[in-house]
Amino acid sequence: MAVKRKNRLLLILMACLIIVAVGFVIGFTKRTSKQETLSRLISQLESFKVRHGAYPSDLENMGIGVDEGVYYSVDSTGQAFNLAYAEGVMNANTVSYSSRTRKWEKRFNY
Repeated sequence: MAVKRKNRLLLILMACLIIVAVGFVIGFTKRTSKQETLSRLISQLESFKVRHGAYPSDLENMGIGVDEGVYYSVDSTGQAFNLAYAEGVMNANTVSYSSRTRKWEKRFNY
């Protein structure tokens, strides 16, 4: 009886570990996919600036649809922009890109 209980507990523990591991893999895949998509958007924004002298005031001007939850802002001169999105459990992190630094930055929100 005690052996069955230990085996059942071990199976439950292994199932929990597998669920957690799968969650991490899915989260990593989503984050990588989102940054690849946004990297293409950044290239389009840079091309727009070369052609027009400034970044667009909004992405609809470029005819580009962006995933819900991606935020775009441009400074008043149209010479710099930021992209941002939330990720993680309960969107605890904000990942942002600045055209000034050309770097991605991740911040914890809480």
